[in-house]
Amino acid sequence: GDGSGQPRFFEEYNGLLYFSAGDGKGGRELWRTDGNMQGTAMVKDIFPGRRGSDPRYLTSHGGYLYFSADGVDNTWMMRLEHSDECGGWRQSTMNENVYFAVSTSNVWDIDKDYDCPWGYHWASTEEAEKLFTNNWDYGGIVGEGRVYYGQCGWSAYTFGGASRKYFRFSDSRITGAYKMAGHFDSTRTERDGATSRPTPGQLVTSDFAGIVCVAGEPQGSDDTLTYYDECRYEHNKNGGVDYDSLTESGCWARGGRELWRTDGTMDGT
Repeated sequence: GDGSGQPRFFEEYNGLLYFSAGDGKGGRELWRTDGNMQGTAMVKDIFPGRRGSDPRYLTSHGGYLYFSADGVDNTWMMRLEHSDECGGWRQSTMNENVYFAVSTSNVWDIDKDYDCPWGYHWASTEEAEKLFTNNWDYGGIVGEGRVYYGQCGWSAYTFGGASRKYFRFSDSRITGAYKMAGHFDSTRTERDGATSRPTPGQLVTSDFAGIVCVAGEPQGSDDTLTYYDECRYEHNKNGGVDYDSLTESGCWARGGRELWRTDGTMDGT
């Protein structure tokens, strides 16, 4: 093979043995086995790529297997079977790299870091101001659609019986910036409050629509990016970094690890 998988953190659950291991190609992920080669498989590739999710401290309790891991958590997004005609993931008509991701809840949790799907990052206000530059919303460019108003089966701002108006950015808790669901795709951002640094009381948490996601690596270097973006920038500006060493210490170890649970299936993780 491609080297030892270095299995560890073993836990029996529903008659199978679960453990954390690598496969010599990607990072460390959650695996299970019935003791045979054919019955040994990865449960889910939680964090694709060389870094991996590094599951730890597997514990069976109350019908589920719980563990600590790093990864991309999209559980806040609308599940496909309950989503709109765009799957809760509408591509901008003005930039093929920009998507508007819809939240199940229409209440914005200002303390939460919302993950975009793998391969995308949550746009910052600085980045959004470069992406959305149209100062006026009286008429869009030919072929331009509105962000989500009346789109994808929505009735104006409403879908699923809930009003959804504001798509937020990674640092909106600081800047108050949002992309209005009723504006054209190219229309510039707006802000809660009258200043670039609104007070917590000025932040509007109702009518939350979701977030703005952009394909590829995050751009920018200000101090208002999400933890994930800040960490990546901190190390890349210093000429790169060995990501494997950072799973144990340094910037990556300061955050990102959360509590996960599984019923033993990929969809149930």
